[in-house]
Amino acid sequence: PFAELRSAVLERQASLSGCICILLAWDQPRRDFLGDLKAAGIPVLALVVTDAEVPDQPNVHRLEVGKIAEGLARL
Repeated sequence: PFAELRSAVLERQASLSGCICILLAWDQPRRDFLGDLKAAGIPVLALVVTDAEVPDQPNVHRLEVGKIAEGLARL
């Protein structure tokens, strides 16, 4: 479950110099997780793989299902 992943990463935040997150949904728990990382001063790059819209935010990029390579090329 995502909550377990979140806990595992945040427990090790002191050893992180940055975090690349590949997410399969864009919901409140995931937004909160990225907010916690940013609040800890950890640079974050989030890639959200979804067909749904993702609001424009710094360092959060939507990758459309079936067009991942094209989306990565635009980064």
